Amino acid sequence: MEQFAKTKSPALGAGLVIAYWVVFVSFFDNHSLLPLLSPYAKSLGASLEMIGLIVGAYSAVNLLGNLGAGMWIDRIGRKTPMVLGLFIVALVLALYPFARDPNQLLLIRLAHGLGAAFVSPASLALIGDHAQPGARGKAMAFYGAAIGLTTLVAPPLSGIMRDRLGFASVFAMLALAMALTAVLSAFLVS
Repeated sequence: MEQFAKTKSPALGAGLVIAYWVVFVSFFDNHSLLPLLSPYAKSLGASLEMIGLIVGAYSAVNLLGNLGAGMWIDRIGRKTPMVLGLFIVALVLALYPFARDPNQLLLIRLAHGLGAAFVSPASLALIGDHAQPGARGKAMAFYGAAIGLTTLVAPPLSGIMRDRLGFASVFAMLALAMALTAVLSAFLVS
């Protein structure tokens, strides 16, 4: 126990910085859509029941996908599933403005949840891999802080952006952020 009490802050090497950025961007995506998804689905003609399905679809697929992704990540490593997930999410986010009815939006949400299922466990495992053995708790605290920060800033920013520029601008901004993060991760994650 004493050895852990004397540890310093986790060294923020390139691996940890990239992993925290991936966490921030991926949760920023999810939290940005929280205030927008219901009104967007309603604008496509969704009933309240369908809005509930659309909102929950992401989490249902994400839950199951996380379990499968975790096993795959342990077998092949962190980078490939994480980068693949980021690219899938970027592509899916770009599709949101093209949904013409609630059923199409539901399919997009299902694909979004599946793509995101690769990102979270891979980034968390990457943080564990790159954290110093005596500072893993602190490294996980930074993980939690990154998520908390997105919860704080993403919903109001996406709401402001939607009010000024429309739904499509939010989806485009998120897709671009995901695509850039995927490229960055492809080149910098070891």
